[in-house]
Amino acid sequence: MGGAAKPSSTLMKAETSVDILDGHELVTNSPDGPPDGAVRFGYVSAQPSEFLVVYRDGKLRERASGQGARCFKLPGDSVAIIPTTLKEVVFKANQITADNVDVRLRGIVVYRIAEPLRIYKLINFTHRQHAEAKLARMIADMCRSTAKWLVANMGVQECVRRRKEEIAAALKRELALVVSASGEEGWGVDIVTIDIQDIYVQDQQLFLSLQAKFKSEKEREARLAAIETRREIDKRELEAQGELSKERHAQAMAQAEMAAAQKLAELEQQKQHDEGKFELERLRAEQVERLAHLKAEQAVARERLTSEAALEREKLSAQAARLRFDEQVNELRARIDAENSASPASLQRSFMEKALPVVAQTVAESMGNVRLSVVQGAGGVVSPFQLVLQSVMDVFEQYAGAKERAGGSAAK
Repeated sequence: MGGAAKPSSTLMKAETSVDILDGHELVTNSPDGPPDGAVRFGYVSAQPSEFLVVYRDGKLRERASGQGARCFKLPGDSVAIIPTTLKEVVFKANQITADNVDVRLRGIVVYRIAEPLRIYKLINFTHRQHAEAKLARMIADMCRSTAKWLVANMGVQECVRRRKEEIAAALKRELALVVSASGEEGWGVDIVTIDIQDIYVQDQQLFLSLQAKFKSEKEREARLAAIETRREIDKRELEAQGELSKERHAQAMAQAEMAAAQKLAELEQQKQHDEGKFELERLRAEQVERLAHLKAEQAVARERLTSEAALEREKLSAQAARLRFDEQVNELRARIDAENSASPASLQRSFMEKALPVVAQTVAESMGNVRLSVVQGAGGVVSPFQLVLQSVMDVFEQYAGAKERAGGSAAK
């Protein structure tokens, strides 16, 4: 079948291995060991990643077959175990492009058996390793032939640049038409993905020339990118400066507005302060005016009280004077009555007891204030003794006149 399977250290032990199949690399994890049909009698079991197919008397035993199934094999039964895990095959292809450049292509295909009941009819899985190798070889050959056809219709630049888009997509599309599990005549194999890993130019000198052109283009693109970057940076710097100037202008405007608001607040505060001061002065003036008015009222009240007190005192004085006058009048009346009823001897005695002491006191007061000197009068020289005598005579005349008036009043 073209390739030998890699020996396993343990019989029927599943491990990942890479098989080289006519230039193709198959990555598989199927266990190594004798063919599945080698067991003539006994139990046969499939792993969870395997599908068991059992035939008896030329008919499929559907109840015994299945994913990870287990059956008892009789000597006449046919048994096949089909792996359903993912497989990976690496293929390579050499082809001359449309512009006569020899290129080498390397890709991978990841696939799995989706419908085991269809693939076992097309490939003998009695020896699973050989069956997997055959399936991988067919898939790799189909990929290689399709890839060669695609590369032959492309230029080297197009081939290198469009390897991910067109080549891989075309390979998957062409391969799925044959092996897809959805087709009626398909193999029951599902192509998971196809990827073109590398495309090499076989001529080293040509490759260097292509690289030089590519490098020059890249350098030009790099310079253009640098120029564009520099221009973008300058533009961004100008925009940033514009934004910064706008921000500064906005900040200055905000500061001016804050200063104006602060000044307005200060003016408002000063206005409130002045209004408060004016109100305080007004209140003080009103208080001073009220105090002055109160003092004036108090002064008027004091004057009124003083006047009333003076008037009261005058009234009291007048009443006292009237009482004293009444007493004097009564006393004078009593005295006149007494004198009128008295004898001349009693009058003399009364005069001696009452008038003479008054005369003596008068003379004493006159002598105490009189300086001894001679006074030239209208009638001649007047001595002090004459003055005293004259005073005594005046007192006597007053007393006598008072008596006469008293007597006349009593007679009336």
